[in-house]
Amino acid sequence: MKLLSSASTLVIATTLSFASASVMAKNVVLKPTDQKLATEVCIAAADEGLIAARALVRANKLNFSTFKATVSCNGLSLREFAETYGKKQSETEMTASRIKLVPKNENVESQLCLDAVTMGEQAAREKYSIDAPVICNNRELGDFVRNFSSQTVLVSNTED
Repeated sequence: MKLLSSASTLVIATTLSFASASVMAKNVVLKPTDQKLATEVCIAAADEGLIAARALVRANKLNFSTFKATVSCNGLSLREFAETYGKKQSETEMTASRIKLVPKNENVESQLCLDAVTMGEQAAREKYSIDAPVICNNRELGDFVRNFSSQTVLVSNTED
């Protein structure tokens, strides 16, 4: 497993328009200075948002919470960097990204996974009286739920 230095910093070269502070973030062209994972994650956060950055970190088998706590992008936290340089989605774009979840089978764990997305992990665990670890789509239940936290999710019992 790769370990991250607690003082990791990242420098990304930027081309700025110096007209005003508010215009600056909108007229930035981000250019990576190296091929490191941290640089790729910062660029992904700015270009595609934190969900894409998280997916990239997880694809490299690293813990996202640890990663974002130890990496900075041009002196900003990963979240601040994404907010500062990220492309803003309009209301219609955000509502257009809906996800439909359908259980693969009817076992209680599958139902727990789906209910946890809509009602929260604790409430779903209480509903089904399950305290043991549960895996949903090859992820721990908490990670599975967080994956859908910023999306509109429709849960269905059958494939329509």
